[in-house]
Amino acid sequence: MLDIDPLQLLIIFIITFASVVFAARSTRGLLRRQAIMAWGTGLFFFNGIAGAYYDVPIYYTWYFIGFLLTSLFAFYLITGIKSILTQQITWKMTSMIAHLDSRVLATRIITFYFFLHLMPMLYPEFRLSDLLNPSPPDLRLAIESLRAAGAQADAISKISSYLYILITPFFYIAIYHFRRRTFIIAFLFAALIYIDYVSNSYLSRGEFAVYIGTFLIAIWSLKPNFRKRIIILLVIGLPLFLALSGVYASMRLGKEVVEFSFYDSLLDTIESQTNFASIAAIPVIESGYRANLGGYFTWLITLPLPKFLFGDFEISRIGIEIAEIALGRNYGDYGYYALLAGLVGESVYIFDNGWFWIHAIFLGGLMAFVINILEKLPQTIFLHGYVIMTFSYTMVRGGVNSGLPIIVNSFILFYALIVIALLKGNKQN
Repeated sequence: MLDIDPLQLLIIFIITFASVVFAARSTRGLLRRQAIMAWGTGLFFFNGIAGAYYDVPIYYTWYFIGFLLTSLFAFYLITGIKSILTQQITWKMTSMIAHLDSRVLATRIITFYFFLHLMPMLYPEFRLSDLLNPSPPDLRLAIESLRAAGAQADAISKISSYLYILITPFFYIAIYHFRRRTFIIAFLFAALIYIDYVSNSYLSRGEFAVYIGTFLIAIWSLKPNFRKRIIILLVIGLPLFLALSGVYASMRLGKEVVEFSFYDSLLDTIESQTNFASIAAIPVIESGYRANLGGYFTWLITLPLPKFLFGDFEISRIGIEIAEIALGRNYGDYGYYALLAGLVGESVYIFDNGWFWIHAIFLGGLMAFVINILEKLPQTIFLHGYVIMTFSYTMVRGGVNSGLPIIVNSFILFYALIVIALLKGNKQN
């Protein structure tokens, strides 16, 4: 059983639900409401429930409520501002993005994206035969392979990896062309999931969730007649996914699953994903240690720079620092492993107890800014789903080190096109 105070959980749920519903009803547009509801749901599950555990101090709940309300207010404020800049961006990007909605160009982008996706199995070692004979999940092997690949990566591997990052938004734009053929899009997502698994002999539950979530969010918007099916799928599939996640977590470590209890596995998975506060956030908050703000801002500023060209900078590695404080071990020491503190605990570590809400304003405003640009471009409906999953799942669970590199690095080329469109429009004027 979960060691949770049911009354405290109910209070947290009511406050979250009321805040999200009020924010959603106060804004216009399906895509904005999707973002608000997904953000609130992710924050509640990965951060809010933690406040109901008996061993978590009450002040953490206040941190959560403050972070939730501040981020929703920032989102509402930014999306409500009809700035001349965002209007110019959407107007001038419309024709440019519309060119991608052609069968020839969309097919070329998708083909190139899959080629880059397969690149680790093509170079430096040809391993395409693994697609016909996949290995069982092995997390240790996946970690060792990634470390070896990073240490031995040459120019070709680094360039192809960087190209893959840059073209990702355009892949999600390109598949919009096949919006009337749901089966083709589902097949493409399934192929990406399978290639990811075979390439690494492992696929994280988070990667799987982002793929599925992106697909369902986009289909919800594109095909209203599918919504009842999506609701049924979530009601049945989500508990099953959580329960099987526990089995998969054991299999990836090489453990043999002798007995399977759906109920026990479901509770174990829920506990492992909702108790970040007691494991990491509270020990870090009460330790008195805080992040180097200068290093954090340096990390933010240098995010867009390719590290294989510019090298590493003196930055704050938030995730590593939090694990070191909570475990009392340095990175690389025996017994060190990655720990998640959740976005709320991480924000307190970065900005301190009285200023954590600054992080909420920054992230809520950033999400609103990106949604403002995408919502007027119908071709970006799948990209919109990807952005929502990045903020509401990847970031609220794994922290800024997991989410912000995607929003910044993956969108560099997309942002560059925005600048080009604005400059081109100004010259024509």
